[in-house]
Amino acid sequence: MLQTFRGMAFGVVLLLWACPPPPPDTLVVVPAADNTPVTIAMDVFDPDPLTIPQTAPVTLVAVSDVVTVIARATDEDGGIKSVKMWATYTYSKPGVVAGPGLVSAPVNESISTAVVGQSTLKSRNVAFNFDLKKELAGWTRVKVDVWVEADNFFGNHVQTPAVSLVYPRAADDTDYMAFCRRGRVPIPPDWSVSTTEWQFQGNLGTGTNLLQPGINAQVWTYNDPFRRGACIALPRGGGGQRGGLAGIICQSAATGKACFWDSRKRDNNDPMKQTPVMDWASQTLKISELKDASNLTEPGSGRCTDCHRGENVFLVAPDDPTWTKVMRGPLVTTPGSKFTVRVEASPDVAGGHPRYVPVTYPTNRPDWVNTFSEGGCGGSCHERADDFQARGIPVTPPMPAACATGGDPANCYR
Repeated sequence: MLQTFRGMAFGVVLLLWACPPPPPDTLVVVPAADNTPVTIAMDVFDPDPLTIPQTAPVTLVAVSDVVTVIARATDEDGGIKSVKMWATYTYSKPGVVAGPGLVSAPVNESISTAVVGQSTLKSRNVAFNFDLKKELAGWTRVKVDVWVEADNFFGNHVQTPAVSLVYPRAADDTDYMAFCRRGRVPIPPDWSVSTTEWQFQGNLGTGTNLLQPGINAQVWTYNDPFRRGACIALPRGGGGQRGGLAGIICQSAATGKACFWDSRKRDNNDPMKQTPVMDWASQTLKISELKDASNLTEPGSGRCTDCHRGENVFLVAPDDPTWTKVMRGPLVTTPGSKFTVRVEASPDVAGGHPRYVPVTYPTNRPDWVNTFSEGGCGGSCHERADDFQARGIPVTPPMPAACATGGDPANCYR
């Protein structure tokens, strides 16, 4: 780096700083032959760091106006000759689609000039900030397909599957779904009893269905591959027999925001219209067609936050075998899993701990709040059991649970 400083009495002073050489363990001598594979790791920052698997193309609905993509190509014993990031753009609005066009140059690249016998880097990085809001301009939606190519010094070439960045929303998103995405809440796939994207975790016994004691319920989970948090579906009933609503709740670990859906089909001509309960045992619950926290008013659904209160949105009995699996089983502990029912950060820290924040749209419903009350059965599960009882809501079991070693409910989670 060369910089010029002008001094009052000293004229022009030139100072030269040399960039420090790379550490020796990052270098390798270019060999005379190299048949080892090149590997590429790719991360997307939106705004959380999202590691992208290199097994198949993936689509991400961006929640940030500017998304950063970083890739790192590595050949430990031969070095990287070049790594290049490419991108194509597709723009759409009602009745019009433009692109993707042909690309003649990468958006960024890193190239070595080394030859056999000279030192070079084992790994090379490329990065680019995709300004999606700027690209959107007058279009309704923009899709950016990003991929990376890398070569070692002997023609060993590798190319990643494309990562598609969609902005500002998915094609079938409702306003509520899009608002939830902006809060970094995982958005679940459609649910049915034959689903392959949701995992069935087991049935709740008649004593641990806290919303409807005496009625069985099934617990299904969805593990978003990128967003840390949890989606849980709770169809009431067991053995294939419908016993009431099938509620779906998703919560972000990164923001604490939580979104609600119930098994009632929305009337698009009158979204606030009260609708009957769907038969979840025989119908697919399409998330984009369900009533949600913006328009649930029916008895039996109504104001979800009357019951769902505390540090996380899920009403759980932590010692129940099914809830044990969900809170601290392999779904949570498997390396790379993004699933957790914990809130790790939130703007609401009443009581000294991050608490979940209910999401409503398009305006905040003043009656949908996660009210904080001191005391009760333990903040990580529920608050103020006596207050629940006074309002006719089923009283929760005594807390803390047996899993709360030392009286700390946090020990019930992993």
